[in-house]
Amino acid sequence: MTSALTLSLALAAALARPFLPGAQAYQQVSTPPWLVALAVVCGALALTGRATRTAGTLGCVLLLWASAGLPLDGFRFFFWVTGIPAGDFALVDWPGALSRGTALVALLALLTTLLRTRRREARDQRGLAHLALALALPYPALKVYWWLDGGALPLGEVLAFGAAALLACALVRSWPLPRPLLLLSGTIATIALVSQGSMPIFAALSVPLGGPALPFDLGDPATLVVLVVYLSWTLLGITLGAATLGFADRTRTRRPTVLT
Repeated sequence: MTSALTLSLALAAALARPFLPGAQAYQQVSTPPWLVALAVVCGALALTGRATRTAGTLGCVLLLWASAGLPLDGFRFFFWVTGIPAGDFALVDWPGALSRGTALVALLALLTTLLRTRRREARDQRGLAHLALALALPYPALKVYWWLDGGALPLGEVLAFGAAALLACALVRSWPLPRPLLLLSGTIATIALVSQGSMPIFAALSVPLGGPALPFDLGDPATLVVLVVYLSWTLLGITLGAATLGFADRTRTRRPTVLT
């Protein structure tokens, strides 16, 4: 019921978006309403048990596409609500943010529903911690390279991605930390990394659908390096998501059987 409601809200927001005031053109990813409609159809098929895996996967990918750029909306909303001088960066695309926000909620609801049917079994996930460590290195390494070439000190990036690697270790090794804290941290990190990391991919796919031209040259080797780094964000997010699910399964409290 919740998944069906959120899918309906995402579709309604996408259809109403062109008619709502307050639009701003700063997003690189274009999401036509028919794409959200296709995501809703796939989600509905998955919820009814028809081609669950295929339809559910496609529906989740399309909803991820429809929600791409929401973190940028969040940054702009921060400057808008706090009043910190930021020029045009304090302007928010309200209709777009509403559409992207409802798409993200629909994605989370659909994923939650589909994951309830998965096989829950304890698995050795130690390899995920090593993979997360490897995937957390490219972006800070690139920023350090730019710093050595005269850029700003990437202290925030190093700390953030180091924290992501430590979070993966905490989830895989079941560190003695509050379970809700680890689950919430893993979920937020997964959403942020996958959403931001997949943006260049969806931006490129948006061009033939009428989206804005890409602000970079795909034939430039430097651009390819940056795209690979963003791909590492996405893969790191997926790795953290798998580690979070594994931790949730291992630490799930089993209900005692009541004999009547």
